[in-house]
Amino acid sequence: GDGYGTDCDLGDDCNDSNPNINPGQDELCNGNDDNCNNDVDEGFGVGESCSATFNMASGETCMREGVKQCSETGEDALCGLLPVEEICDGEDNDCNGTVDDPFPQVGDACSVPTNDGCDQPGEVVCNEERSDVLCQANLDMPVSCCPDGEIENEAGMCCAPIPNPTCTYACDINLDTGESNCGQDVLMMQLADKRGKARIDMDAYTTLKLDFEVCDPTGYTLHLADSSTCNGWGGDSSTSSNDAEIHTHGTKLHGYESDYSTDNKHFLNMEDYFAESGCSQRELVITDQGLSGFEPCIEDSNDALLRINPMLDNEGTPDAFWYLGLNRIFSSSSRKGTGLKTITICLN
Repeated sequence: GDGYGTDCDLGDDCNDSNPNINPGQDELCNGNDDNCNNDVDEGFGVGESCSATFNMASGETCMREGVKQCSETGEDALCGLLPVEEICDGEDNDCNGTVDDPFPQVGDACSVPTNDGCDQPGEVVCNEERSDVLCQANLDMPVSCCPDGEIENEAGMCCAPIPNPTCTYACDINLDTGESNCGQDVLMMQLADKRGKARIDMDAYTTLKLDFEVCDPTGYTLHLADSSTCNGWGGDSSTSSNDAEIHTHGTKLHGYESDYSTDNKHFLNMEDYFAESGCSQRELVITDQGLSGFEPCIEDSNDALLRINPMLDNEGTPDAFWYLGLNRIFSSSSRKGTGLKTITICLN
């Protein structure tokens, strides 16, 4: 019925059961000899090698190899990409926008055990076969002999890593310029003459993180307490209260427990917390009844440390306020210090 066939004027038909296949048809890319010339998909280059170029978000281009194959409509041939296995070589082999994506740890810090039980710091790199990663020791870095779960700080001490809370609220104070962006639950009560006072409302938080810089310290530079008297255990005109405090004096770091403690009232006495000259970057994480730091190692937890909601005592109804003195003891105008430059307050 298509005009082609045995004894037909238009000529013979190579497939008399399909009216779309005859000598008068245009050849389509569909795996058939549409025009009965004994060739299939001629002119489309099916099976030939081809390549496709991708424009990456980085601005670079990425090329994939393939073979030509028929499009869905059969009107042309497209480059069908060949499967590519991403290898560890610093290249984006499969052009998906990520380099070495099966090996996300490339470039991370790692350590190689030594024969004497220590660890040589290194970096995660690709192996020679480019099929996996390995830890390549960096012999220019000092060997660490810290126990499992601890890492070495700048002073060469082995410390447990301190918590790194996400800051639900954070603000900065600059003692040199007298500027601060604190607000919300950090009330600046004074900020002038390179000294300051702040009240921190811990009612909605469990963790306070302090990042600060001290240069050439003298006197009392940083002071934190859970009472407005800020005078530690045994203070408040020689009465026992629930106060606990942490303060720095010169190069030293001191901590005093509250009357929840039965013996060790002066729980922290670190002589060389700061460098005597020059600048020191320090970090403290204070939680309800807990304290930790990394430079140098500090880790303590007991019910006599700073508390967010202490018991009722002679100072009246308990609250969740903590008090921060900057280059001075909070409640004293005479116990001053110099050297605290900047401090970031992080609440979580």
